[in-house]
Amino acid sequence: MVTSSSLQTVRVASCQNNGIAVVTIPSTVEISSVVDTITSIGSNAFKNCTGLTTVYIPATVASIASNAFYGCSELTSINVSSADTYYCTVNGVLFNKSQTTLVEFPQGISGTYTIPSSTTTISMVAFQDCSKLTSVTIPSSVTSIGTFAFYGCSGLTAIHVNNTNPSTITLGNDAFYVSSTCKLYVPSGSKSLYAAAAQWKNFSNIIEE
Repeated sequence: MVTSSSLQTVRVASCQNNGIAVVTIPSTVEISSVVDTITSIGSNAFKNCTGLTTVYIPATVASIASNAFYGCSELTSINVSSADTYYCTVNGVLFNKSQTTLVEFPQGISGTYTIPSSTTTISMVAFQDCSKLTSVTIPSSVTSIGTFAFYGCSGLTAIHVNNTNPSTITLGNDAFYVSSTCKLYVPSGSKSLYAAAAQWKNFSNIIEE
């Protein structure tokens, strides 16, 4: 593990396929007798670290790039120190401290997932390439879903949305780039609204429940 020239952004060198399963990011780093605090995890910091399963993030980190864990196909747990004032972890999933924004869903988690009702925002690329995810439930509290939020979720067969009015949810570009067989489940009486709404109408199978 190395850092950028700013000495405050985490970088990882030659992590691809090297067998590293667990990484603990230090709170400080010393280079040439200079000690500095790690405050951010940069873009593509862990890109394609395919053997990585668990990451531990110190309390000093205040910023994590949206694609920091891109291509980490076996990552199942992102753990943030409870003392961190910007981020937290809920069952291995990365949120902001107040748990209103879902920042990163580890690509290695499989099966079904229900987004907590405290969530109002799903960040851009939050679920990108989570091919092992089969079903997700989006609570009525969510009002914003970022660009490419569910891009490449090839194993996703069902998305359950609890909001009765899709117009109250702001969508980024290609928020749902999923398999054509993925079913969209919506509240009773709201099918016509979703069938007419941008992006939502791209689902070929919309079912009321």
